[in-house]
Amino acid sequence: MANKIVFKSNATYPPYTEFTSFKEDYLKMEPDVFHNERDGYCSLSLNPVFCQFFVDDQPYFYYRHLDPDKNRFVGISKLGDGPLDYQKGGYTYQLAAPCKNDAIVPYHKIADDPPAYGCSSLDGKMEIVYYTDHAFVKESDILQLNFEYYPMAVIDHFNAWPNACVIYQAAKFTGAFEGKPIHGVGRCSHSYTIQKEKNVGFSMEYGSVNMNNELIGIREDGRMEEAVIDIIADGKVWAYYHLEGEEPVYADEVEVEADFYRIPYLNDSTCIYKEIVFRFAGKEIHMTGKWGTKGFLGYPRFEKVGQAEVVGPWYEGPLPYQHREYMSFNEVQDCYEKQLKELGFNVY
Repeated sequence: MANKIVFKSNATYPPYTEFTSFKEDYLKMEPDVFHNERDGYCSLSLNPVFCQFFVDDQPYFYYRHLDPDKNRFVGISKLGDGPLDYQKGGYTYQLAAPCKNDAIVPYHKIADDPPAYGCSSLDGKMEIVYYTDHAFVKESDILQLNFEYYPMAVIDHFNAWPNACVIYQAAKFTGAFEGKPIHGVGRCSHSYTIQKEKNVGFSMEYGSVNMNNELIGIREDGRMEEAVIDIIADGKVWAYYHLEGEEPVYADEVEVEADFYRIPYLNDSTCIYKEIVFRFAGKEIHMTGKWGTKGFLGYPRFEKVGQAEVVGPWYEGPLPYQHREYMSFNEVQDCYEKQLKELGFNVY
């Protein structure tokens, strides 16, 4: 029986989350929505675009992580067999601006009517354009995506990350991968750093076990749903869930039920779960890992100690159900056997 561990945010203020329609303000470098003391007068620091799709039953995960003026990482990962495996190849160096700190045409306003913002590689082979209801992504002639936003944007007002606010925008997409038609769900989000940490940028330094989970789906009846669960074991904790037609919920306390496993291809005691359950605000979210990856490049990032990811189907409530489309991003950072046992988890 997996142990149940409760995590409570140590933030000095109550959680504050907005559920609203997407506005042009959310595409600006310094949105008015964050121009207040709580949010630290945030400025854009990160544009993450990612999604999951299948080709001939093989799962892939695309992830482009961009600063406003340069690349952080990019990959199309062919996910590994089993939750404790790593990717079986994919694309990174075949894409434009593939390396960390590769310069790009900086994020800027492209058009007024309709409003459009975006960025591109210097050679134009990579292009990402955001509108107020959709987005377009081109990765050379390998991957093209047309995103249609979910009706609701979710605004994290400095609830989860050490120095940032986030606008989460789920979307469904159609497109092509290596000339083959694809479809699925993903994210077109934006992260903003508080002014006093502007020179640092978006922080990835946690100092304790971190669990970052982003789940998106379209149910068989067509209803869209999504959830985010962010847990820093000795820091901030924040989660939300929304099913179309219901009132969204959010919380700063989450119960986690899981066993952890040492990753067999590593010797640094990095661990991850095969299955996990999250409980908060009356919701119970299950994820069952089916495929693993070590970072989201076209090759495993063995140098990233303490980090791993697992992907698999998910559902809310006590009874399993299928999605027409789903994306399941589940990542751990600084996740080692000793720290997990100290928290009360079993490690195998």
